[in-house]
Amino acid sequence: MINRLPPLAEQEWDERQRQLAEEIINGPRGRLTAAF
Repeated sequence: MINRLPPLAEQEWDERQRQLAEEIINGPRGRLTAAF
């Protein structure tokens, strides 16, 4: 993995990870299983 990432890409990734974590905490509703 490249450690040097543009600030925009890093922010977007962080937001995506946060959304995923929130979905996991809320509980998988089929959407999470569909992602895998």
